[in-house]
Amino acid sequence: MILLNGKQILFKQCQDTYKHQPHNALKIGANNSYIVTSFEISDIWEFGHFKIHPSRKIDLPNRHFGLISKVECNSPFANTVFQAFATFIATLLTFSTGKKALAPNEITPFNNRELAPEEALSIALHLPLTETGPRKTVTKKSPDWEHRAKKNMEGLIDQLANRDFPEKKRTQIVQTIRLFSLSVLTKEIDFGLAYLLTAAAIESAAQQAIKPDEVSELPPKYEAWKEKAEREDGNFRELFREYEQNRNKSNLKARYTKFIFDYSSVEEWHKEIEHPNQEAYDNLPAEAKPHFEFMIRKNQGEYYPEDLDHGELRRIIGKTYAHRSGFIHEGVQPPHTDAATTNKFFQQLTTIAHAERKPNQSIEQFIKTVKQIKPKFELLPNIELMTTIGMISIRNWINSLQADQLPL
Repeated sequence: MILLNGKQILFKQCQDTYKHQPHNALKIGANNSYIVTSFEISDIWEFGHFKIHPSRKIDLPNRHFGLISKVECNSPFANTVFQAFATFIATLLTFSTGKKALAPNEITPFNNRELAPEEALSIALHLPLTETGPRKTVTKKSPDWEHRAKKNMEGLIDQLANRDFPEKKRTQIVQTIRLFSLSVLTKEIDFGLAYLLTAAAIESAAQQAIKPDEVSELPPKYEAWKEKAEREDGNFRELFREYEQNRNKSNLKARYTKFIFDYSSVEEWHKEIEHPNQEAYDNLPAEAKPHFEFMIRKNQGEYYPEDLDHGELRRIIGKTYAHRSGFIHEGVQPPHTDAATTNKFFQQLTTIAHAERKPNQSIEQFIKTVKQIKPKFELLPNIELMTTIGMISIRNWINSLQADQLPL
């Protein structure tokens, strides 16, 4: 069975490769596949039955380069499907770091041999990074960041490797992770699509973690209706089923918002989110950094989450669910006007309604109407904030799951 044919990726089949992995110690001289990343891996990351090797820099034309890492696995099945297992691992890595990682859909088996130079070049071209200039990609992360990223990956793999987990729940977790990883991979391709996928990943987890009854009160006669529907066949049972479906759909936004604030905190947001200017600041010479610290400080008039009361913050974050709906149903982009804002958490949007002079309206009356129009001020969560919220809340939810408490 060819899972990666050089054109399409069937992720379910990539996911299936993990089910066949033997959960035992790694055997040296195993089968190799490769991933490319937007960050450097400085040491071997070992995860029991597979390991990720340190990044290898590959020079590309026009001041670009790529970072490739070997994924070594002792499962014969991983060799059979070539890069399918690496695609799955790259998805977990993207979720664990919030940074780009992907596996090229090559159909050449690498087995346990070393790459030829042209093969390494071909793989690196799947994620070219900028070497110099204002758009230079900062790939070197701190030891603390790399340690936390590896620990996040370990925790995720431990949960997925838990054989006591119901297979349905494992599949739901992986589907949620895949949505999140696609949002990271598409951020520079289409802002609206990346925003949609981030919100969709959060919604996917929220529907599993937050029950409808947790955000809405049941009607007084709900139990009586439920008992009647269980006793009787025919129209009433069908009517009750439709009522349940509509009730679940109507409170998805409330479940989405509750999930975010139940499984993440403002303190965690501060700890993990990067300032939009952080990479540019990191590119500065060491002696210049003290003079440019203003680049990563709070701007005058800028809002941070702690500047808002809890109710207002919940309203602003919950509103992102509507952006998801608008994009997926009508193709409407989120209302953001600047995808590269220098504010850390929120873009500040001010809009003024357009006024048209009505027929037979005097100039004086029209001027009076215009003066009565008040600017509308709105805070819009940056995509970096939503990505951070998604990564933290979904990770905390996954870590909170206990196999013996999950339904089969």
